Amino acid sequence: MVQTRFVHLVVLLALPLLVLLSSCQITAAPTITPLPTNTLTPRPTFTPTPLPDYLSLFVLPDDSSSVILDAINAADESVDFVMYLITNRDFIDALKAAESRGVEVRGMMELNPYGGGSSNVDVLAELAEAGAEMKWDPRSIKYLHEKMILIDDELMFVMTCNMTTSAFTANREYGLIDTDPAHIAEVAKVFEADWNRQEPEWGDPLLVWSPINARQELLALIDGAQTGIDLEQNSMLDPEIVEHLIDAAERGVTVRYISTPNWPIEDDHDEPFREQLRRAGVLVRYLDDPFIHAKVFLIDGARGFVGSENISTNSLNNNRELGVIFKDDDSVERLAAQIEADWAISTDEAFPSGGMEVPESGYIDHSDASKFYYREVTVELPVLYVYNSGRVAWLMPNEDVDGNFKVVIFPSSFSEWPEMPDIFYGGQIIRVTGLIEKYSGWPEIIVHEPQEIEVVGETGQEPGRMPAD
Repeated sequence: MVQTRFVHLVVLLALPLLVLLSSCQITAAPTITPLPTNTLTPRPTFTPTPLPDYLSLFVLPDDSSSVILDAINAADESVDFVMYLITNRDFIDALKAAESRGVEVRGMMELNPYGGGSSNVDVLAELAEAGAEMKWDPRSIKYLHEKMILIDDELMFVMTCNMTTSAFTANREYGLIDTDPAHIAEVAKVFEADWNRQEPEWGDPLLVWSPINARQELLALIDGAQTGIDLEQNSMLDPEIVEHLIDAAERGVTVRYISTPNWPIEDDHDEPFREQLRRAGVLVRYLDDPFIHAKVFLIDGARGFVGSENISTNSLNNNRELGVIFKDDDSVERLAAQIEADWAISTDEAFPSGGMEVPESGYIDHSDASKFYYREVTVELPVLYVYNSGRVAWLMPNEDVDGNFKVVIFPSSFSEWPEMPDIFYGGQIIRVTGLIEKYSGWPEIIVHEPQEIEVVGETGQEPGRMPAD
């Protein structure tokens, strides 16, 4: 019975993928010059991991969150997960529903996710109250950055994405649905060891784990490339990986690298390493939309890597991370096609200046804000929807929270207004002046004082309010 249910689940998960086939802030900014000094460490001798065939690739935001949610909803016995950051309500509700129907739910989360505020604390408490067994990360590692979900000890997800709304709507992310029994046994073994605060018995791992074998495995991928290396990477901060990519380019391998830049580019940590790669002949391009949160390699168009590992020394040497190297034809083909599509819309310049001109009126409508990224302009909007969690306040023109323009005000500035900004401006027509930045897929201007906002009229409507989490 379990086997039949499992086969049906795999078919249901794989079918939409086959149809589709057919059709982390650093305060101190480095200077661009001099370039980083690379100190190489001797590469240890090891046996590369075998390549699995029992998997399927999915791509976000193109594929929906239902790929994951349907599997949780179909769980019969257990859901074990490890996740760095959780904010997505559908994921939380799916776990609670599983627990309520008798499925054993266990999860480990990172206590201090970068930029995550108290969201993980709130989520862990909510899931624990619903009956799930929850623990924080083992303190023996720097960060619990792994992104894994194991269903009924039969099927698992290994991903680049956290369980956040932006992962499903605004980021370029990848994930693998893996049913290889040996892989599942290894992940279950490591989960139990981390759960019990014990060191796993590693042996010769089949998968790519930090801080165990991730550096060696990624170096072996790079060094073994014959014709091409394609990368979509959230970070490029490890000198040894950079040096090996340079070596590959210098021996004639075509190396292409796509990432999302941080504004201003002079404050972007990755830029010195990008420049070093560029000077060595690596083809370096930028993609702002979707935001590249991926951590993937494509080697010679024949082998892929998907995992949680960023190209940073901390990620490879200190964190708990998990990835998979694979050769499955369909998955490799889809990975290659997506990278090619992203390459086609990426740019050589980090922030290409747009051709849009500000109207003679001196301001733009909020609906055009995404056309003026990283430019200082004045935006007019009716404040018809507001939000205030106590950690941030948003002034918005409509209920499209995942895509609309937002005026963002943080608690450190709340005292500048006679009452809370969301109350003060609700129902008004305002013009806000500032730098339009992109965050989680939407345009926004961060405001610090009332002088940056001009009230020009009234909407005549009571604003809607987004519930605080």
